[in-house]
Amino acid sequence: MNTMSHSLPSCVSDEISWIRNVYQEHFDRSWFTSAFREPLMEARQFQDIRHALSLTSPTIWDLPVLHRGVKALNIYTDIIRRNVLPRVKDIFSFPAMSYGFKETADSRLHQRLVAYTLPLNLERLTVHVRELEKILPPIPSEMPSLRVNLPARTAV
Repeated sequence: MNTMSHSLPSCVSDEISWIRNVYQEHFDRSWFTSAFREPLMEARQFQDIRHALSLTSPTIWDLPVLHRGVKALNIYTDIIRRNVLPRVKDIFSFPAMSYGFKETADSRLHQRLVAYTLPLNLERLTVHVRELEKILPPIPSEMPSLRVNLPARTAV
């Protein structure tokens, strides 16, 4: 990649847009996250995902943000695959009143739909995150990430 060119290929924006739509529609919902008794990940990792997915015309200067977002998305999809999918029917048949939701015929139907479609939506998200990871250029050595672990200074 030529570091003098600031824009990233349009396929990067296309993948981000696709991932943003799937993530926001199926995973970044209060009813989805409230079904879990404990947070799935650290708040910082969710911020990394949201920050990366908020980019609409990314440039090379956004590469550190994008790489952190992809890393957090990979962690997220792994957590969902390992910890949620095996128990999806139990998780989404939670007693509605314990979480402050009023259970209705529509909410029961919605919970069943989530349980049935989660594997497909997770697979779609995973495939596109992997594709973004493949096409995302590396961070140029002249531009280190803002979250690089710097070596500790030694006393002189």
